[in-house]
Amino acid sequence: MTRIAATIYCEREGQKAILIGKQGANLKKIGTNARLQIERLLAMKVFLELFVKVQAGWRDSRNFVEEIDWRRQLEHLSKAQRGKRNNSEADEK
Repeated sequence: MTRIAATIYCEREGQKAILIGKQGANLKKIGTNARLQIERLLAMKVFLELFVKVQAGWRDSRNFVEEIDWRRQLEHLSKAQRGKRNNSEADEK
């Protein structure tokens, strides 16, 4: 099983309340739909942990948007994994 933690950012507390919904009902729907799509994409079970955070002005902050760019994060993880594999292969020789 793969574990994924993800954060949903919004601009205001009111938006956060809407995303979460009454007793977490909206967030549960969002999470369930996302988890099912990810499981189909990865062909494996996924534990998806969602967080909702308020970050005023995040859409206007180029640095913030680049920091949370999932593509960049995946590239970084991929490079780190390749580095680990290369190091373990060198250790075996």
